[in-house]
Amino acid sequence: MVLESLFPAKEIISKPREMLIMSFVISFVSVFSAYFIFQTEAGIIAPLLITATMTPVIFRIFTIEEEMVREETE
Repeated sequence: MVLESLFPAKEIISKPREMLIMSFVISFVSVFSAYFIFQTEAGIIAPLLITATMTPVIFRIFTIEEEMVREETE
């Protein structure tokens, strides 16, 4: 939930480059964390860490986009 407070979803929608940079950083940190902590299962743990950190932000972005579509149709 800290990630959502650092990068608000409305700001990410207006500046997609920041989302791309954030995704690279999270992926990089997750892959190396998984490798150094869980060396034998790093290939399984890395996607789990990436998914766990990005899910709240992506869910919030989808929610905002749905609201925008509803407003456009009304």
